[in-house]
Amino acid sequence: MIKRIFMLTMVLFMVVSCSSDDSNSSGNAQGTEQGISKSKQIKTPEWLHGDWVHKNNGEYNYSGFRIKPDDFCVFFIGGAMCYKQMIEQTIKVDDSVFEVQQVYKSDYYKLSISAMGVETLYEFKRISEDEVEFIFGGLRPVMVKK
Repeated sequence: MIKRIFMLTMVLFMVVSCSSDDSNSSGNAQGTEQGISKSKQIKTPEWLHGDWVHKNNGEYNYSGFRIKPDDFCVFFIGGAMCYKQMIEQTIKVDDSVFEVQQVYKSDYYKLSISAMGVETLYEFKRISEDEVEFIFGGLRPVMVKK
């Protein structure tokens, strides 16, 4: 199922042509409030910032997440795919392509990105300062901060 996420994100990445980041916006995730947010911008909670890899991969951490205050990236063998630039480039052409919905709770964050009718969902539950549970369907692998 993890492969399915990566394949879907790769398809989205190929559909949307990305160039250098020419955005001058500055996202700030400080002070995120609990609740639901619907927008075109990603605003992650501070406790989730950093690089996260699967706990059981040992020293071979080829895939995981890079989470920034205003961006969410999936990295894997051969590259990374970040949503912020894809969203910003796409909404310049068509503002209706992407929809970002986020749910914030004290130790829980859910990011739902809909693009052209296809929803990609990422859910995290904080276990400790350096461990989170990645909730994906029936799977709940533990991720550690790298």
